[in-house]
Amino acid sequence: MKKFTEQINKRFEQVTPQSVNDNSDQWIDAFNGGLDNQNLPINVVENTKLKTTTGTVASVGDCTVTKWFGQTQSYGHVRSLAGEEGGINDFLAIASVNLTTDSWNLGWNPLSNWIEDAYLDLELQEGMITGSFNANWFYGLQTFNDSGGASAVWGENWWIRWGLFQNGVLIAETGNAYPRAENTCVPFKVPCGSQLSRFDLRWQALTDNPEPGVMNAPTDKILSLIQIFGFGITVNNTFK
Repeated sequence: MKKFTEQINKRFEQVTPQSVNDNSDQWIDAFNGGLDNQNLPINVVENTKLKTTTGTVASVGDCTVTKWFGQTQSYGHVRSLAGEEGGINDFLAIASVNLTTDSWNLGWNPLSNWIEDAYLDLELQEGMITGSFNANWFYGLQTFNDSGGASAVWGENWWIRWGLFQNGVLIAETGNAYPRAENTCVPFKVPCGSQLSRFDLRWQALTDNPEPGVMNAPTDKILSLIQIFGFGITVNNTFK
């Protein structure tokens, strides 16, 4: 608790001993070691002076959204996982996109186009936001029979990247990931102002198509899909 001078001494005025005592008495307890383990006066921080923490957990679309708000920080988390919110079991993709028939290298594609309400809305206060995003995904090579009847593959040079956007501005992203199965997790930390913010996950891919004369009949179409088994976005806002 902030303390002020009890007795103001004016220039050329005689100072009485009691005036000196009045100004120092309020610090005597601190001088004698009356501080807590945070070097603060005893009982200066009490539960009654702190804001009560509030929180909610709700199902929104295909996702579960968790939020809580405290004295100097707030927290938000949205997720959708195979076997939980978005699927029958852990091995059944909750969303898939055909990479062979469509071109996806023109820009960022919001995940909410395939998973309903796949974003997090959070009221921020001026300070800092830290957190992470993760995506569990898989895509492989397209196999087919060429014009001579031999098996061939296509898509070795395809890549996919993931990015997290805050109100349409990219704040964190991965590098280029070539065909694989992966659980991608990327942390972030950026300053923020006081505003309502929407955090959403997007992906971008580089694809091309085999020459019409080369490709005959796909033998395994499933490998031409990006299969998404889950995602999550976590945001922690700290402020004064």
